[in-house]
Amino acid sequence: MSDSRKILTLILVSLLLFTAGCAIGYKEWPKADKGEDSFGLSLLKGQRQDGTCLYLEFHVSGARDRLSFVHLQLEPVGDGPGQGCPECPFMPRQGVRLSRGEAGFTMTNSVLQLSYCGLDPEVEYRFRVVGVNELSSLGLVSTDIYVATP
Repeated sequence: MSDSRKILTLILVSLLLFTAGCAIGYKEWPKADKGEDSFGLSLLKGQRQDGTCLYLEFHVSGARDRLSFVHLQLEPVGDGPGQGCPECPFMPRQGVRLSRGEAGFTMTNSVLQLSYCGLDPEVEYRFRVVGVNELSSLGLVSTDIYVATP
């Protein structure tokens, strides 16, 4: 065999082995990185307006763009039917989903503003916000439980 044929054969064999090695490599679906794809919620401000509305501001830390929507969980507190007691464990009896692009959900940089109207102006409420990550494998992010007095 001539030298040019040997070199050509060597190049072809090398390319074939390289291509076969790339095709045989281990592959798996990408996974969410908890450190990079998680976010946290910290209450900055919360107040009732006109007795029937709740206005909340949260600082969103971490991967704030992964926050898909939130559940505002509410529990009326009192002696009436369907109301919880202040000393009892939190049992949300009402809830509302607030999503990006909808009324009541505004995200500016790392500040999330939520507003919800429909509270009974005579009733105290306990509430918390549960953030939902667009990557379902990362689970939910819950805030502490807060009280909104009339």
